[in-house]
Order: sequence, then structure tokens, then C-alpha cells
Amino acid sequence: MRTFKTHYLKPNTIYQILGNTEYDIRQSYSGGAVDVFEPHNVQKGRPIISKDYNGKYKVLYCYDVNSLYPHIMANTLMPIGKPILFDGDIRKVESDAYGIFYCEIFCPDTIDQPIIQRRIKTKDGMRTVAGTGTWSGWIHSAEMDNAMKYGYQFKIVKGYQFESGEIFKEFIETLYALRLEYPKSHPP
Repeated sequence: MRTFKTHYLKPNTIYQILGNTEYDIRQSYSGGAVDVFEPHNVQKGRPIISKDYNGKYKVLYCYDVNSLYPHIMANTLMPIGKPILFDGDIRKVESDAYGIFYCEIFCPDTIDQPIIQRRIKTKDGMRTVAGTGTWSGWIHSAEMDNAMKYGYQFKIVKGYQFESGEIFKEFIETLYALRLEYPKSHPP
């Protein structure tokens, strides 16, 4: 972090957020969705032959994503600068407004795999679920825009508007170039 701040972070990019604003924004984070399964027909080192739902055979492939988190950090817009608080639906005034919004969220029950997560209190404690139905919560505008492609609907109530930028791109690309100088077998 010291290297990033000293050599790569441009002035006035990351604003220190405290109090209610920080609390509200933290409510939009839920962690990554993880699907865990144990394949029953794994054959190491070659494609897997499996039957699909119609009983026909098909070839399955296993993929590994190389440096997914750094890739996203380098190539995705991030909130920068001082947040601007607003009330009402900012997208009626500025259609491409970027930020963290408090919304009424609707997910149709026809979606097989919902993608917007929320925390719910259960008898066993807090749980993160991605379900259907209607609820209210904080969400990043990019996540909201993506979810609308799948049938979600949002009514923006209030939020924090930000400027956006690629703040980690140069840093990640420099580190990745260093990583590529050594084979995977080379110890760190």
C-alpha cells in the first residue's frame, strides 16, 4: 500500500470518508458470490465427457482465470474524489450518474440465478443471500446497471455521486509485468 500511495496514487483521488457516509457506502458491499460444487466426472488433464439434460454427450472444459482480481482493479472504473450526497432519482437528471445509490430493488422470480446479494438476519445470525423479491438497500451503480440487463428494476431513493477513474491500472500492470519475468515454479 505504501508503494501504491507513494508512486502511483494521484493527488485528490481517494477521499477519506467517515461517519454516516462511510457507513452507508459499506452497506453496498457484500463480498463475492461463490458457487462450490464437486464434479462427479473429473478426469485430470483432459476434457470431461458428460451427458447434458437431454441425454446427449458433450465435452466439458475446466477453466482457470489468471489474476481476475487484479484485472478487475486495473480495468474497472472506481469511485474517486469527494462524494456528493443527493436525494431522489439522480438518473432522471443525469442518466449516467455514477456512485453508490440507496434503492428499492425488485428481482423477478423468473430469474434462475439472482446476482444481487443482500444480508438478512436469520435465527442463526446474519446471512448473505441472492434471492428474488423486493427489498431496499445500497448498491453500486455499475452493479445496478448490470443487473438491469437480467430483469432487475431499481427505484433510486438517494445516494452518493462520485467521479470515476482507473486508479489502479498503472500499478497493477507494473506488478503483473514483474510477475511475468519469473516462471510459476520460481518461489516468491
